[in-house]
Amino acid sequence: MADSLSSDRVFPNAVVHILLQATNGSGFRGEKSMGELVQGRTLIIVALVLLGVLGGSKYVACATALLLAVHLSGGHAVFSFLEKNALDIGIVFLLLSVLAPIASGSVPYRSITRNLFTASGVCAIIGGALATVLNGKGVRLLQADQGVIVGLIVGNILGILVLGGIPVGPVAAGGITAILVGIVERLRR
Repeated sequence: MADSLSSDRVFPNAVVHILLQATNGSGFRGEKSMGELVQGRTLIIVALVLLGVLGGSKYVACATALLLAVHLSGGHAVFSFLEKNALDIGIVFLLLSVLAPIASGSVPYRSITRNLFTASGVCAIIGGALATVLNGKGVRLLQADQGVIVGLIVGNILGILVLGGIPVGPVAAGGITAILVGIVERLRR
């Protein structure tokens, strides 16, 4: 999928604007002082925004910049909504983007039926089934230990910068992490 979140020039400018707002508090409800802003939670969010911008991950930068704006504007009720619903909403939008070519006719019906029972089609079915198990482990890990998300984001950025990878969702990364944690725990015994 193309990274079409925004143009390369407009997006960083929007993030920089939010960061500038954060450093002086102007325009945000509550007029936060620098001392109030330099709190652990705010520092982590700002660090993640910067990591996203510097690491070239528009999605990490955008999501954390939006959370920073909500945090600084005092819209803390939004966090409760996001914690309860954002994952489900995100999965719906992800599925919409993947299924849209089928619904629009970009992928012909014959192509779907012809390829479904080929070797790659069967492998895709198995891969999809295994991915759901892996993602289930990721969701459980993220629910049990929400502090792991910062490590997942840092790992995502390192994967982009060092390994030339592309951003992956925290659920899939959480699934891989859950398996790695399980291996480490077994080795410790």
